Amino acid sequence: MIQDDKREKKQIEIFGLTPSLNTRGNKYTPDATVDIDGKQFDIELKSYDGKRGQISTNRSLNVERIEQYRDIIWIVSEHRGGKLTEKHYVFRGDAIDDFWDDLRTKIYEGPSRGKWAGEKLSNKALNELKLTSKFSDDELTKLKELHSRGLRLNDPKIAVKKHLDNNKKVYKIQSEELKKVIKEHLA
Repeated sequence: MIQDDKREKKQIEIFGLTPSLNTRGNKYTPDATVDIDGKQFDIELKSYDGKRGQISTNRSLNVERIEQYRDIIWIVSEHRGGKLTEKHYVFRGDAIDDFWDDLRTKIYEGPSRGKWAGEKLSNKALNELKLTSKFSDDELTKLKELHSRGLRLNDPKIAVKKHLDNNKKVYKIQSEELKKVIKEHLA
């Protein structure tokens, strides 16, 4: 966590971003913002080990967070030995919708191999309980919330080669190009 924070602070410095005040906790807040011609853009900052080529997402990723990630600008920077290299990507989260769609399916259907039910089966069971049981609506809502906590994926990784390297909606940039690329392609 400390290494991630150091790299995030370095990205904020390199790209001239404004850090968000509170990025920890249950409610999603972007890592930083950038102002371009009086318009503020929210930024998600990520870095990845250049040898592994995989970007961490979130330790308890759910459909709500996927939607938040899709609607934000991402800056992803490579690091080697904990230090950022000069390899940076910038893109809107929806540029990797194939990745998000796979995760949404996994959450809805449940994993193809696994012991937990997806949202589809959970909803079916809750509907059956509603029709055949003596649970109140409040109790059923609590059961649904309990199960939805289990419908989160544990830090699925974004493969750089598969989702970023040859993606026409993803831009490899130098630090000074950030505002230009956002203004011309991502705004």
